[in-house]
Amino acid sequence: MNKNQQKKYDQAAAKGKQFFNKKNYQLAKRHFDTMLRLNSSLRDDKIFSEQMALCKQQEALRLRKETIKKGRNYEHKDKLLLAMECFENAFAVEQEDWLQIKIKQLKEKTAQAQAEQLVSKAENSNDPDTQLQYCKKALEVDAENSAVQKQMAQCYVKLQRYNDALILFQTIIEKNTLNSVDAYYFGYAYLQAGHLIAALLQWAAIDSTHPQAEIVYQQFNQLLPFAIKELRQNSADNNTIETLYAFVCLFEEKNNTDSQEKNELKSLMIKQLWKTGQYLKIHDLITPISPEITLAQLELYSKLYFNLACETEDLSFLEQAINFWLSAIYNEKLLYSLATVQNAGESLNIFSLQEKLLTKLETL
Repeated sequence: MNKNQQKKYDQAAAKGKQFFNKKNYQLAKRHFDTMLRLNSSLRDDKIFSEQMALCKQQEALRLRKETIKKGRNYEHKDKLLLAMECFENAFAVEQEDWLQIKIKQLKEKTAQAQAEQLVSKAENSNDPDTQLQYCKKALEVDAENSAVQKQMAQCYVKLQRYNDALILFQTIIEKNTLNSVDAYYFGYAYLQAGHLIAALLQWAAIDSTHPQAEIVYQQFNQLLPFAIKELRQNSADNNTIETLYAFVCLFEEKNNTDSQEKNELKSLMIKQLWKTGQYLKIHDLITPISPEITLAQLELYSKLYFNLACETEDLSFLEQAINFWLSAIYNEKLLYSLATVQNAGESLNIFSLQEKLLTKLETL
């Protein structure tokens, strides 16, 4: 080492030591690098090597902080890929849980943004095949994106791949709710696959304020008679009947109409409720009672209010039970239908039957 090099070495050593003692590791490292360049034997110096290692470590942490700051700025500007790269570099220096969570969130956001771009392209295309291809690419990026899945299911319907649409819609509703447009496509797929009741149940979920709701109801109403026939044949559960009935009531109240189909659904509901002894629900369905009733209604009301009077302490039910029961007892056509107390094979004349039914009434 000549005199000039020695002078530079001594200056670098003095400044390096000064900055190191002040914990300015960035500048200390710069001077230590100069010393090492002038005297390579320093690599074997234990103290120098430890000081240099500490400087490198602290410098890496300083750069890490700057990288995190830069990543946050990129994230704020929605430059998600650049932000994710910064956070990944910071995580490589020192692993912290919050950074791992942040990287995961950015990956999900990036995938979602890419998927949304592909969905937007799909929506702008008028060709269902092209739409489907964009949806498939979007799901490769973000497999759990429900918006993409819904768009893809709609594409299947447009392409008349109804079974594929049904399978995908079933997967979607396990984790997500459907909007009115999705419900229409889901119902249409059911209809084309031969599942009429399931189709109408999906359409019954469409919001009445939706712009196309009235058109959907017209289609619903055209198919309802066939659905009622199917319900009568297959003894559907009451929840199904209630859902269809509520949808019909919603639109008929809006349009101030009263269809035969609505009354038939109500009749089916009453039959199902009667089987399970849900008399209060039946009461809610039939009230208010018209002053003019048929013999069939008189029979129903007599039995209904008799059961309600037996099961509750509501005096209004007792009053109704007495009125309807007496009216039915003295109507010969209904008399035998009320004779639930007579023994099998017992033959009673009208007067004896009336007496037995009056005795039953006295038990209330």
